[in-house]
Amino acid sequence: MWRWRRYWPRGVNDMQQRIEKQMAKAQRDIYTGVEIGTASTKVLMGEYHSGGVLSLLGYGEAPSVQMCKGEAIDTVFVVEQVKRALAQAEENAGAEISGPVFLALSGSYLRTLNHVGRVVIERADTRISEEDMVRAAHMANELQPPANTLSLHSYTRVHRLDDGREVLNAVGHSSRSLEVELQHVVANQDRLKTTCGLLADALGRGASTAFYTPLAIGCACLPANSVSGGQLLIDIGAGVTSYAVFTDLGCYHCGQLTVGCEQIANDLAIAFNAHISVGRKMLRELSAMHCSAVALHDGRNRMVTTALSRGGKGRAIPASSVELVLELRLSELFDVIRQELTAAGAWSWTGGSVLLSGGGAMIPGICELAQNVLQLPAKIARPYSTSGLPEIVNSPRNITLIGLLRSGQRDLEIQRAGQPPAGSLSESLQLCRKVFKALVNW
Repeated sequence: MWRWRRYWPRGVNDMQQRIEKQMAKAQRDIYTGVEIGTASTKVLMGEYHSGGVLSLLGYGEAPSVQMCKGEAIDTVFVVEQVKRALAQAEENAGAEISGPVFLALSGSYLRTLNHVGRVVIERADTRISEEDMVRAAHMANELQPPANTLSLHSYTRVHRLDDGREVLNAVGHSSRSLEVELQHVVANQDRLKTTCGLLADALGRGASTAFYTPLAIGCACLPANSVSGGQLLIDIGAGVTSYAVFTDLGCYHCGQLTVGCEQIANDLAIAFNAHISVGRKMLRELSAMHCSAVALHDGRNRMVTTALSRGGKGRAIPASSVELVLELRLSELFDVIRQELTAAGAWSWTGGSVLLSGGGAMIPGICELAQNVLQLPAKIARPYSTSGLPEIVNSPRNITLIGLLRSGQRDLEIQRAGQPPAGSLSESLQLCRKVFKALVNW
């Protein structure tokens, strides 16, 4: 009895302290990002401190298995895996997911459409004002998406003057007309509902906002007003590769290819007459095998040992053969991205560097290969002003998640600007200016 009386008050105090800590965390603005990828579902929780520093609190990951190219094959199975990842993140953070949740979207059911709004400048001095830009942007935003599709995002690509010149900011330029070209991200409604439903079923509520993955990756590693010469971001995931060109104004063009690390693993499996699981294992162990994405054509001078069947004995194969498979596939991938950007008129804006992220960015020598193919300096993307969970911050696999937390917070700030009252045009323009400035300073 004496021992019970001695330790009981201490136990109560410990419990009370835990409850107080939980209540304190519940009062904080904790954001959550969810990426339901081809290889795994990842969840990241974080909050913001002074100076815009993003502090990561908890991380969870579970294998997707029944996902292919960003879409679910077996929704029931995927929902259970999402639940596991959510629970792991909550346990890791020591807090429940009660705040805003942001979802990354990828897959062939998403695409971009460009739409132009044009206004005539009737003033004598023909100098373009902020109001002219807002009016033109409003017209460009009035896109009628194709049947059974939904417009998710829109952002300004460029401002075009009457002589055909394209500028990022048209204010102050003299021109008799102004065209604002917006790029819209549209999605098939049914397939979009299926993807969003995975999170809603696992969490018990829908996402606060869903973001096209190429837009999220830029928000993670490019702080506002930091882009010089245009930046090309490439995120190589398991089933989908996302790419985006960012300028001082924000995103100029983005897109996706349904090719990723799974395709590379499949190439390795076919090349060496092995099961796909062996190809995945080889891709994970490239560093240990001393293999690079840039092939050294040295024949059989370097041999690596790997099991070419599940549970089988190791067999020696030329390292140059492994490297040749990697180089051919990745070179083709980078070349297709360049072709698509050229066709979209976006390649001319990529005068800066290439930032690589995703699981594919961990392939040895990939920066050198990207630089050889694209003829631009290439490096691994790193998040800015991010602290906590160093194993997450330092891995390019998590750029999308960090970008979700940043783009989601920015989106909430825009929403908090409020809806314009049903009043004068000047009131609507004031709100448009706030939104415009928020989007420019992405």
